[in-house]
Amino acid sequence: MFSKKKKLRFMMVVAVAASAPMMALATNGMNSEGFGPKDRGMGGAGVARATETQSIVNNPAAVTAVGNRQDIALGLFSPNDRGFTITGNVAGPPPATFNQSQTSDSNIFPIPFYGYSKQLSDGSAWAFTISALGGMNTDYPSNFGTGVGLGAFGPTGLDLAQMFFGGTYGATFDNGVSWGVTASLDYQRFEAEGLQAFQGASADDQNMTNRGVDTSTGIGLKVGLRGDLANGGTWGASYRFKSDMSEFDKYAGLFKNQGDLDIAPTLTLG
Repeated sequence: MFSKKKKLRFMMVVAVAASAPMMALATNGMNSEGFGPKDRGMGGAGVARATETQSIVNNPAAVTAVGNRQDIALGLFSPNDRGFTITGNVAGPPPATFNQSQTSDSNIFPIPFYGYSKQLSDGSAWAFTISALGGMNTDYPSNFGTGVGLGAFGPTGLDLAQMFFGGTYGATFDNGVSWGVTASLDYQRFEAEGLQAFQGASADDQNMTNRGVDTSTGIGLKVGLRGDLANGGTWGASYRFKSDMSEFDKYAGLFKNQGDLDIAPTLTLG
């Protein structure tokens, strides 16, 4: 049998392993480096550029510069070989130590993009866009956790995806600086499996893991400015306000405040 101290150490190892995909997803502040194939190819410089309708997702002020167009795209995100190796962990049952390697089975994720923009006769413009974030979720096999005295918990992993359905309006000031505002319906889906080791520490252990897919919705607001530089370049700035999302009721014991996972505010400059 495990001592309480060794069991706690093992639970800490599981915590790091299980949260690794979430930390990886957040390496760019829960955001992609860009939206749409062109902006993603520029590594985030799209906040100051206007190359396609997805530029409006990066910066609503781009709505006056992309022209009349419709874009449909599907990105394939493939973060291969995500996993971990634990060597010599003292949480193993005496006198052995715990040595284990695991690799996530999920490696290819489709990410859709859509946009339609229309220029108006007075120089203003409007657009409708659909954008998505996600693709770093993990799916560890069912033998995760074996060999340490606790048994397997079945498949282990986390899955978080977001979609934004945005309506944008913008215009240009007399000095040539463009502005834009996007109001969006924001949607999140989340699922967690294999976190049974933490149920005893949760305030709601029945709504903590293995509850299937849960969804959350909210209203988002993003504003932006964009202009030209004297040397022929461009500048841009956008700010996304925090989206107050509805709670993940099925995971009220995993997130704070009974399942609250809001979308954080974001400032982008380019």
